[in-house]
Amino acid sequence: MPEHLAKNPQGLVPILSIDGHHLTQSVAIIDYLDQKFPEPPLFPTDIYERAKILAQMFVIVAEIQPINNLGVGNYLKSDFGADGKDVVKWMHHWMADGFSALEQMAPESGFFGGDIPNIVDVCLVPQFYNARRFEVDLGAFPNLVRIDEECSGLEAFQKAHPDAVKPK
Repeated sequence: MPEHLAKNPQGLVPILSIDGHHLTQSVAIIDYLDQKFPEPPLFPTDIYERAKILAQMFVIVAEIQPINNLGVGNYLKSDFGADGKDVVKWMHHWMADGFSALEQMAPESGFFGGDIPNIVDVCLVPQFYNARRFEVDLGAFPNLVRIDEECSGLEAFQKAHPDAVKPK
């Protein structure tokens, strides 16, 4: 654990060790990789389009994921007396709330990135994995379900899937 804390004082994952640096936080890592390997781009260059997809991305990375992580669930249990069912109810609420907004922003065909996935698609897939793990009813989000399925058919997403990634 001290070795991990030396790389990330928060003690969290992910960490990307690359080019002699230790990068933390998913979006910062993705932005770094997008800059280092710009094809295909995950962020548009048009300033309006970039702002639009950043807003969509933040629905996931600021409104859904952080309040549904393990640390929050453990805190709800230890400091507020929530039991496992209460924590799952909490998670269902915030996932459905965020997914409802994102469904309204989702395209009716293709990815959030159009013909190719962008940062929103990259952030959506892990949250759908989490939603399925906690048995969230996804029936009200047909465009998000479709996007998740289309992403899941791509090799890059398959290689990054939690069941495919082996810890070192």
